[in-house]
Amino acid sequence: MANATVYNNHLHSRFELFVNGTMAAYLQYEMHGGELWALRIIVDPAYRQRTAETLLIEEVLADARRSRIALLPFCPRTRAYIAARPEYLPLIPRQHRARFAVSATGKRTRLRPGAGPVPR
Repeated sequence: MANATVYNNHLHSRFELFVNGTMAAYLQYEMHGGELWALRIIVDPAYRQRTAETLLIEEVLADARRSRIALLPFCPRTRAYIAARPEYLPLIPRQHRARFAVSATGKRTRLRPGAGPVPR
């Protein structure tokens, strides 16, 4: 996507994707110690058919990797992205992988009832 930039807006706890100066999408998060809880993605309807969501998720994962912080994907779309790309699995602490139904191969498994907390 041409002229796309992602900013970590610490004040509003969200990663924001701008395309040509217009906010196209954002990923809301919470920080809990050394963990980034990815909560939800909001995409402007004008950008839904483009690669905005994918680009945003990739940038958030790259930032977590660079910062060496753990990521807990409460956001279903972020969780699905990680499940399809096992190279990002190490971002989820081993003890939390079952909660997000992501196996060591990166494949989604069936989430067990009561397998994890609901974010605040």
